[in-house]
Amino acid sequence: MTVDVALDNYETWLTEIDKSSASWYWKKHAFREDRNSLQRRLVSFRSTEAKPLSDTLDDYKSKMSMQEMYDSLCQDVSESIIEELSENQIGNPPAQSVVTRSGIQISTTFNDLILISFANKIFNALSTKQKNERITILEIGGGYGGLAAKLKKMLPRSNVVVVDIPHAGLLQTYYLGQALPFAKLVVHSIDNGAIDLNQDQDETDFFILPNNRTEDISHSKFDLIINSRSFMEMDQREIAKYFELIQKTLQPGGLFFNCNRLWKNAGDKPTQISRYPYDDKWSLVSLSTSFFQNNTIEILARRSSISNPLFLNLVRNLPKTDYLIHKLKFQGLIEWLRAYTPPKLTLTYWKMVRRFDK
Repeated sequence: MTVDVALDNYETWLTEIDKSSASWYWKKHAFREDRNSLQRRLVSFRSTEAKPLSDTLDDYKSKMSMQEMYDSLCQDVSESIIEELSENQIGNPPAQSVVTRSGIQISTTFNDLILISFANKIFNALSTKQKNERITILEIGGGYGGLAAKLKKMLPRSNVVVVDIPHAGLLQTYYLGQALPFAKLVVHSIDNGAIDLNQDQDETDFFILPNNRTEDISHSKFDLIINSRSFMEMDQREIAKYFELIQKTLQPGGLFFNCNRLWKNAGDKPTQISRYPYDDKWSLVSLSTSFFQNNTIEILARRSSISNPLFLNLVRNLPKTDYLIHKLKFQGLIEWLRAYTPPKLTLTYWKMVRRFDK
């Protein structure tokens, strides 16, 4: 039933995609298949035998080997937690074998290791009270649902709201239903029905919310808000809309995990994390590059009730481009030039980069 609602949302969204708030990046990459085809392909939505449905929502390769990635993650996360949170079956992803420190061979994927890293960092930043009591989590742009599932395992009393375009919402609905089959999951319709989180949260583990319904949660209160690698693929007005929601609904003492590229040209104009519209009511918990990608920044901040201009100064002084981080490689040069290209030429440059990748 929930998958049917998610399919309805996707079909409605696709008919209106050119008028939607989706960036050119998502208008270009949205899968365009009929309902029956999508239903058949969900069971293998991460398989790379053909172009996966999770393409652009998943990570399949790294400059590091899988073993190097695993060993690097083990420096920050215990192997018991990695084992507990690992999930590399649903959607038939291209998993690879690695050897643990105890000599056991296990199967994993690049993206799963990334999500374990995120989940561990977020969990460790929560207070003891937040870990033990019911908390409400908002994830903006939830990929295929992998991080939401891991956080639910670590925080079983939590309620998780995932806001995303229906393209991703369909995969989240399928994945979460498979990963946590006993969890109560509600998929909200794209065009009707009121949402009352306060009334429903005692009985519901996951809410899948289409991105045109954010006004319905504008009076909710959250303890944790997450955006991992999706603000960088939005238009400026969408980023501003979400920051207004974050800064209105995150409770004092609540955490905001923001993981995005220093800059990326996937919206109406290049996005720079240093220009995200933070206000000054934040205190810094941690700031670092991601272990998997040194041009991606992880900012973990706690909501405050008092002004803190030092935080804002810190964010504003982050690098404006990752050109030098690319070590002057040809692809880095092309992407840097794309940042100053008129929007109508962006696709041309995108095709250049893709050809170079191949």
